Amino acid sequence: VDSQQEELSPQPVDTPSSPQPQDTQDEESELVSTLEAPRQPSTLQSELDLSSASPTELRALPTAVVRQLGDGRLRFPSAIRRLAIRGDGRYLAVSSGSAGINLWNLEDATVQSLSLETGLLAFSLRAPNFLSFEPREGDASLYAAFDDGVVRWDFPYDQPPRFLFGRDAGEKDTVHHLTDALAISPDGKWLAHLRSELRLYSLEEGLPTMLRVLPLPPLPSGEEGHARTIVFSPDSSKLAAADFEYLAVLELEGNALAASKHARNLGDLAYSTDGESLRLGKACFDANSLARIKRPKGKQCDREPALFSLEPYTVQAASGRRVTPLEGKVLEVEGLELGSRQLFKAVSWFGTHGVVSVTEPEEKDASKELTLWDLNTGKGVSSLDLPSELGVLKGVYGRAATGELLLHTGKGLWRLRQGEETQPLPLEGYIHALAIDADASRVAVLRSTQSPVELLSVDTNTVTTLALEGWHAKLCLSGDGGLVFVSDWKRGELLALDTSTGAQVDKLSSPLVKDARLASNGDGSLVVAASEQDLLLWWRGKQERLARIKTERVFEASVAADGSSFALQTGTGIQVWSSEALTQRGYLPLLEYPGMKLAGFDPSGRYLLLLHGDGSALVLDVEALSDEALAEASVETFGDTSEDQCPAPGMLPSGARIACAAQSEHQEGSGPCTLTWSDDDGACRPSCVDEEGENLLEGWLAVDVAERCAAIPEAQR
Repeated sequence: VDSQQEELSPQPVDTPSSPQPQDTQDEESELVSTLEAPRQPSTLQSELDLSSASPTELRALPTAVVRQLGDGRLRFPSAIRRLAIRGDGRYLAVSSGSAGINLWNLEDATVQSLSLETGLLAFSLRAPNFLSFEPREGDASLYAAFDDGVVRWDFPYDQPPRFLFGRDAGEKDTVHHLTDALAISPDGKWLAHLRSELRLYSLEEGLPTMLRVLPLPPLPSGEEGHARTIVFSPDSSKLAAADFEYLAVLELEGNALAASKHARNLGDLAYSTDGESLRLGKACFDANSLARIKRPKGKQCDREPALFSLEPYTVQAASGRRVTPLEGKVLEVEGLELGSRQLFKAVSWFGTHGVVSVTEPEEKDASKELTLWDLNTGKGVSSLDLPSELGVLKGVYGRAATGELLLHTGKGLWRLRQGEETQPLPLEGYIHALAIDADASRVAVLRSTQSPVELLSVDTNTVTTLALEGWHAKLCLSGDGGLVFVSDWKRGELLALDTSTGAQVDKLSSPLVKDARLASNGDGSLVVAASEQDLLLWWRGKQERLARIKTERVFEASVAADGSSFALQTGTGIQVWSSEALTQRGYLPLLEYPGMKLAGFDPSGRYLLLLHGDGSALVLDVEALSDEALAEASVETFGDTSEDQCPAPGMLPSGARIACAAQSEHQEGSGPCTLTWSDDDGACRPSCVDEEGENLLEGWLAVDVAERCAAIPEAQR
C-alpha cells in the first residue's frame, strides 16, 4: 500500500477528507498495476485472518463483523421519511423505511438507535408519522407519533421513551386510534394531535395536558372537513389542516377562520416565514382567505425563497444549521465534511485478501468510482473512475489471478485490463440472468426464458451456445466453472450440464426448483435452490440425497467453496447454516441491521461479504457468529440410502388413496389416486396413478406429498 494513500475507513472523530483528484489515466494505471502485481507473503498474509480485527464502530454492528469498508455516515438503506433537528443543531433524528429511528450527533457524526420499547404499546414502533424536537434551547425532548400512539424521549435519549397517549397494551385490536399527524407550536406551549379528531394539548407543565377538541370547519358546500396533516402558524396562534381536497385554518380557541376545497394532491404543508401564505405540496395559498396564489410560469411555490425559508424536506435548527436530503438516502449537513458521499452499488471478493467495490454517484450522469480494498489493513489500495456511458451497474467481479475486472451493466459485460480502455466482452445487450464462477474465468447467461444458454470463456473471449428446450428462469455455475445448473420453471426440473461438452450429467425434478434462485459449491456436488418459502438442498453423486428447509422467502443464497456452509438472505435477516449438520450457525436480523445484502463467501468459506444499506460493505467472520437467536425454520431430509427410508417416516404408506392439490399449469395433480413409493438410486420417489392411468405425482418429492396431499377418509373412498 502506498504510504501516501489515505485511509478510507472512517474514524469516529477525525473525519476523512475527500480523496485528492488525480489524472484519470494515472489512476487507471495505478489500479491495474496493483491488481496485476503478485503479492508476496511479506506484504500480505498467506491466509487471511481477521479474528483480531475490529471495525470502526460508528454504529452498532454485529459482533462478528471484522471489517467495515467505506464511510456509511448519514446514509440510509431506504428513503428518508422524517427528519428532526434540535435547536442548537447538535442532534439529528432520522426515520428511514422500517429501520426505526436513528439519532445522529452532528458534532462527530456518530449514531445511536433510539429504544422503541415502552412496555405499554401493543405494536412494534418503526415508522413514525411525525418527528420533532421541542422548540426550546438546551436539551430538548424528542416527540414521535405512530399509528397507535405518541411517545417522547428525554435527554440524553438513551432510555426507553415515555408513552404519552394512544392505544396501550390492554386494548384490543378492535380499538384503533389512528395517529395521522402531530404538531408542536413554535413557542413550545401547545401540542396538536390529529387522529379521529383534532385535539389541543398544553405543554406548559411538562407533560401534555388536553385542553379541548378543535372541530374542523366544514367546506362552503357543507361537506364535513377531514384532515391528514397539520401545522402551527409562526406566531403559534393558528392551526392549518389539510387533506387531499381540503384546506382549513382555525384559531386555537376553536374558531374557524376559513375552509376551501382544492384540486391538489396532498403534500408538505408549511407556513411562510411571515405567516401570510401556506404551502401545500407545490401550490401556494393565502393564509387568511385560502385563495390560490398564482405564480409566474416556471415558478413553483416550493421553490420560492421570498415566501419560504426552506426547501421541502430540509430541516433547519434555530442555530441556523441546515440538513438536506440528497437523492432521498444521503444527508448533507451544513458545516460537516464527510468525505465521499457515494454509495457502494456493488461489491465482490478479489482473491483471498481483497474486495473490489463500485460506488454510485449522487448525480445521475456522473462517473462511478471503483476501489480495491486490502482487507488486512482495511484500506483502499487505489481507485479509478468508470465512464458513465457503461450504463446501470449490476455487478462487479475481480480476477485476482490475471489482475482483470469484469463489469456487468445494463449494456452487457465489460473487461478492464492494464493499459487498455474498458473493453466490451461478446455478451452485449440485455441479459435476463447471469452466473459467474469463482475466479471470473467463465460466464453463463440467459437472454430470455426461452433463449439458449450462452457460455463465455473469458480467457479465450469465445462464446459457446447450449440449446435447451423449455422455459428457463435461473442459472448458476459451480465454483470451478465445470458445471452450469439451469432451472426449467414449466417442467419443474433442475438440469446439470457440463460446460465443456454441453452434455446433461444430472437432473432433479421437483416443483420447488421451478423459479428458484440457485447457488453451488466449488465442484457442483451441492446445489441450493431457494424459492418462495422453501429451500431445497441437492447433494449430487452416488450418495444423492435431498433436504428441504422451510423458512421465509429467500432473496439471495451463497454456498462456501468446500460446501461446508451456506448463507441465505431472507426478508428479515441473514441466515448462515452448516450443510452437514443442517443447523443454523448464526442469524443477523435485518430489523436491527437494516438494508444488508448478501454478496457471498470468500474462497476459504470463513468470511461473508455483505453490502450494508448505508452504502458501505461489511466482512463477517462466520466462526464468530452467535447461535443464541436464530430464525424460525424447519428441516426435512429425503432420499437417504438406508433401506427403511422409503417411504420416509411419517409419510403416507403405499396403497393409500389420496387427493392432491394442483401443482402447475400443465399438470392437474388433483386425484384421487393410489399412492406407491419406489427407491430410485437412493431417492424416494412417489407415484399416484388415477383411473385414467396417469401418474399425477410425476417429478414430485416425498416432502411434496406430505405437504400437498391428504388421505381420503374411509367414508369418502
